[in-house]
Amino acid sequence: MFEKIFEPIILANQEVRNRIFMAPMGTGFEEQYYGGKVSTEMIDFYETRAKGGVGLIISPFAAVDERYFALTMGIYSRKLLQGISRLAEALHVYDCKFLAQLSHFGGKSPKFFTHGKVPIAPSSIKSKMYPEKPREMTIEEIEEIIDLYIQSAQMAKDAGCDGVELHGAHGYLINQFYSPHSNKRNDEYGGTLEKRLNFLVKIADGVRKECGDSFIIGFKFSAHEHLVEGVKDDLAVEICRYLDTLNVLDYIHVSGNTVTIPGFTDCSYPEVPPIYSGSPLVPLAEKIKKNVKPPVAATGGITDPLVVENMLADRKADLAVLGRALIADPEWVNKAKIGGNLKFCIKCNACYKRILTQQSIKCSVNPYVGEERRYSIFSNFKSGNVKKLLIAGSGPAGMESAIVAASRGHKVTLLESKNSVGGNLKLAASHDYKVEFKKLLNYYENELKNKDISLKLNTEATPEYISAENPDVFFIAIGSKPLIPDIEGLENELKNNFIFTAQDVIGNPNIKLGEEIIIIGAGLVGCELALSLALKGKKIDILECLEWDKILEDEPPVNRSMLLTALKKQKVDLLSGFKVKEIIDKNSLLAVDSKGNKRKAAADNIIISAGYLPKSLEAKMLKEKLMTLNPNIEIKVIGDCSQIGKIFDAVNKGAQAAWQL
Repeated sequence: MFEKIFEPIILANQEVRNRIFMAPMGTGFEEQYYGGKVSTEMIDFYETRAKGGVGLIISPFAAVDERYFALTMGIYSRKLLQGISRLAEALHVYDCKFLAQLSHFGGKSPKFFTHGKVPIAPSSIKSKMYPEKPREMTIEEIEEIIDLYIQSAQMAKDAGCDGVELHGAHGYLINQFYSPHSNKRNDEYGGTLEKRLNFLVKIADGVRKECGDSFIIGFKFSAHEHLVEGVKDDLAVEICRYLDTLNVLDYIHVSGNTVTIPGFTDCSYPEVPPIYSGSPLVPLAEKIKKNVKPPVAATGGITDPLVVENMLADRKADLAVLGRALIADPEWVNKAKIGGNLKFCIKCNACYKRILTQQSIKCSVNPYVGEERRYSIFSNFKSGNVKKLLIAGSGPAGMESAIVAASRGHKVTLLESKNSVGGNLKLAASHDYKVEFKKLLNYYENELKNKDISLKLNTEATPEYISAENPDVFFIAIGSKPLIPDIEGLENELKNNFIFTAQDVIGNPNIKLGEEIIIIGAGLVGCELALSLALKGKKIDILECLEWDKILEDEPPVNRSMLLTALKKQKVDLLSGFKVKEIIDKNSLLAVDSKGNKRKAAADNIIISAGYLPKSLEAKMLKEKLMTLNPNIEIKVIGDCSQIGKIFDAVNKGAQAAWQL
């Protein structure tokens, strides 16, 4: 079905089995107290993806300079080669190539990376991407670091790597040299484009000389910088054309430079695109592809095999570099080949947020990330103690627990009071721009059919029904309900057809709304609903009692900034610091800010989006009544009815509950 994806490609005299590369991503699996040594968890993580069919894997950021090492993988000492060698060998078992990504922070190093020393950079300038003003490098220092890159490449080859990727993106040192924003030198390493590229070219030439023609040399670079005098599309093309004439690279990996700039909000090319921005870096790759001979790799929020196949067929790029898609489903490539049931990344960036907070990655839809070895042991063996499991509620927690339990051989029945599965996932998937959520819901629907699970829709989980079924274990996953704030006059007005809850409105075509709408609450649900309605031409105002900097503060920074920017572009008026005090009538209200200033607002409809409450009381009553009828049933409360969380919490806790059976 996907012919282009599975065409082999020759890089530096080596055949890569398909066109899917795994992106160089921070994982947090490196052993930080041992200089960035490759850990067993890291090997398990990447080996699982190699087994899943990936053609080539690029390591995370691997520091070439011990003086500037922190919180990353290291490749600056032969003492680290044993772990790198074990990783390379594990991937080669599955005919998967492995590249080490050679990297240096340069001026982006905060002082805690450098033990108090002032960071170094091509030029001593202030920049949004620098935590502090760096010191300008001397010629001797530049040449020393060029040698460190070359030595690291030689160590990578000795460890069994098939090549290296030179990290020249996201504002790191190589990027700092070729960007006119950060390089103000007037010597052999600055002043003209060719001289700004000398640092990169000398590294690449040295690696080729030391490692040979059959050693892959890739280059990841920022084709667009949202910086004054930074690289823009035309200059990116010029850079690649010049490098093409030198014949020093085996492929070009096209990225951007945005979210690594502290405090940055609005951008056209986010390198970790959230759900609100599609795959924005592919057009950049296409521009480069039209102008150079080396294979071009596109990246950035690509999740669907059909999108990849069309991109390759249309010659927008030669390679697809997938990151989060392979975190979500390590079998992505194998499933694409056979038409398997793909579990889609939803681009929520929970994984990326964990890296920003110095934790190892986890995933909202794949509960086994970082636990591949432990869970693979379970997955290879059916339970020795098969149990009859009844689950009430088919939201993410209920569905995930049902699928995991059935996979281990338990007899599973899933009850749902409505006529379809999904719970709040189905609500989220109803927004037109949340395509990946629709695909994830489709995954769950297919998996429930494929597994030996008895699904009973339009079925209320009463104590009497459950007791009559006599399960060994009962999971209560009945979810949450809208929080109705204490606003004068609200309770009475909710009974008419002008004021609704967000849950009433989302995905409900039977609700007829006017043209002007006020949403009370700027949480994720309220903001996403506002965007959805604004895209349909509605005039939306949002009133939020929190101040601006507290709005969506628990969301990953890039998600927050892209969503708020999208609202601004759709002319949604978000008023922070305003608490609604009274619903005056069916379509008007009174709000007061922190200074006591009053504001009256009117609209055709008012929508309440003040959050959710767990159905904990309902769960408790169900549990207590059931225990009186059948005290032998083991009962667990999971998902939002236990504690309100995100889809991350529901999926992970649902899976964990099932594994414990």
